[in-house]
Amino acid sequence: MTWTEISGGLEINQIYKIGQSAINADLIALGQQDNGSAISDGSTFTTVYGGDGTECEIDYSNENYKYVCYVTGDIQRSTGGSYSPIAHTVNGITETGGWVTPYLLHELTLILCFAGFSNVYRTNNVKISSNTAVTWSAISSGETSKCTVLEQSPANVNIVYVVRSGAMKRTDNANAAAGSVTWTNCTLPGGNTPTDLEAHPTNSNIIYATANYDVINQKIKV
Repeated sequence: MTWTEISGGLEINQIYKIGQSAINADLIALGQQDNGSAISDGSTFTTVYGGDGTECEIDYSNENYKYVCYVTGDIQRSTGGSYSPIAHTVNGITETGGWVTPYLLHELTLILCFAGFSNVYRTNNVKISSNTAVTWSAISSGETSKCTVLEQSPANVNIVYVVRSGAMKRTDNANAAAGSVTWTNCTLPGGNTPTDLEAHPTNSNIIYATANYDVINQKIKV
């Protein structure tokens, strides 16, 4: 028996995460399993970083600022050209993250960015000109499990949620000085660890979650 390979030319990827420009709906960034991170302008896809691509972000006000990530939190930033590292045991981060490390740009202040390794880190100068000048500070302490989800409330930007295996926490002063940020435990939806979160756009005390590998219509009041 002989076999003939007939899969050539198939464009198939497993996508971990997608980031979209708020300025240009055609501009998206993709993190792909084993196929790197790619940027699409609506007509072509260009690979910008190799390996496994994970979380992606595009600055809401200036689409030249794009962020892609390799596994365990190797966040790469472009200011319109090539991509350079701004995190992952550099610039003040002393930990590695989970396979798909969560990070997000601040809802209102786009020089701020949060990233979840074991502890949650914040930078107040993510758009500084030199990638080596981006500085991160831990806004939590003593955590050993890797973060899997981060979410900030658009209704109250002082509120940030973080998920780790078997636990979900919230801070109500995420923008305070790093050493004074405090965290409280949240009730898990149905006793399950959330796989994703979406904060209510106008009610700061409601957040929606997916859990137990299903999309559930449940509000979490904390």
